[in-house]
Amino acid sequence: MKLATGNIDGTRCVLAETTDGGIASLGNGDIAPTMRSIISYTASERRALASVIADGHHTTRVDPADIEWLPPVTDPSKIVGVALNNDVFNYLAARKMTAPMYFLTPPSAMIGHGTHIEVDPAWGLVHPEPELAAIIGTTLRRATPEDAAAGVFGYTIINDITSPGLKSDDSVELVMPEGMTVDEPWRTMRGDDDRSLYLTYHARSKGTDTFAPIGPWIVTADEITEPNGLIVRGYLDDDLVLEDSTANLTFGIHDVIAHLSQTMTLTSGDIVHFGTAARPALPDRFPTIRSIDLTRHGHTVSVEISGLGRLDNPIRRIST
Repeated sequence: MKLATGNIDGTRCVLAETTDGGIASLGNGDIAPTMRSIISYTASERRALASVIADGHHTTRVDPADIEWLPPVTDPSKIVGVALNNDVFNYLAARKMTAPMYFLTPPSAMIGHGTHIEVDPAWGLVHPEPELAAIIGTTLRRATPEDAAAGVFGYTIINDITSPGLKSDDSVELVMPEGMTVDEPWRTMRGDDDRSLYLTYHARSKGTDTFAPIGPWIVTADEITEPNGLIVRGYLDDDLVLEDSTANLTFGIHDVIAHLSQTMTLTSGDIVHFGTAARPALPDRFPTIRSIDLTRHGHTVSVEISGLGRLDNPIRRIST
């Protein structure tokens, strides 16, 4: 099934793609399901819902022009991203990554398909990160990869908008007093006089309002047989600027979820996203992802993932 959340005439509803490629709202009035309730359905209840969508009973056809697209899950308890999870970055790493690294994004950063991403040129560089995301369907704690696979409700698209400019503002170098040991095994020490500690905080660079466009569709996990082999494309206006595959993630989808669950309990509706597409498709203009500066380039940024659809968001440049 392909499911989404939207407002129609001011009323929130769950939307489904019909067998002929149209869009229908599910149920009506008090009997209309919510995305939360659907995520909690048993397997038999999900099969029944798929039959309802297929035969058109208890659904209402919707004109796409009438939809205000919302994040498909509007109230996750958390959004967890995996940093630098692409073989491109592991190749460049001074110390090869042996396990995923994570960051959190507040749900308030989410916006739906078609909503403006707001960027202030005063923030410095802001760039897109096209990614696959999983919607967790059940509580996962200290899960195995097999548990993780069974615990995914479905997959969606997220654009992990990132501001190295804001990150730079929220970073500091501490130079420790002479004689004090700097124990930072993750980085290369450069001589006995290297007493620097580098601290960076990602709350604003990842979590600013509108920095988590997501959706429009959730495709249920039964329809995505191999999430580790999906083509991910990023567009700036009509130009393809990034093209990659989830096959190039350093750590695979179910391994990431299982690893994360060893220290952080995942609950129904949580969102985990797995790392950006990083391979340039237009290297003469945009040789790296950091060159795709949304404060200076383009009017619309889009993400396309095979089997999931396309997420489009216009760019609005503001002054704060």
